[in-house]
Amino acid sequence: WFSIPLAWFRLTDPLHIDAGLREPGEILIDEIAKRTPLNKYLFGAPGLLIGSLAALFTSTFVAGWLILKNSGLSAVRLIYSAGFLAWNDER
Repeated sequence: WFSIPLAWFRLTDPLHIDAGLREPGEILIDEIAKRTPLNKYLFGAPGLLIGSLAALFTSTFVAGWLILKNSGLSAVRLIYSAGFLAWNDER
């Protein structure tokens, strides 16, 4: 638990950075922050939107797959029967 505040202090402490006492992970974080607006996408509204959409899609996909698997219907059979019903309805 004490390592998280310590790591944050080491990343934000200007004397620590100026003395060149940084570790490779800290330098990598600095380089990523310089090159990409990372925190805007990870912690802002776009990040929340993308994360919630991904969670919704994943949970829907998993739930649908489990229902198909447990009901004994394969996806091919389900698509075939839906297509046959649509074709039969047009006739």
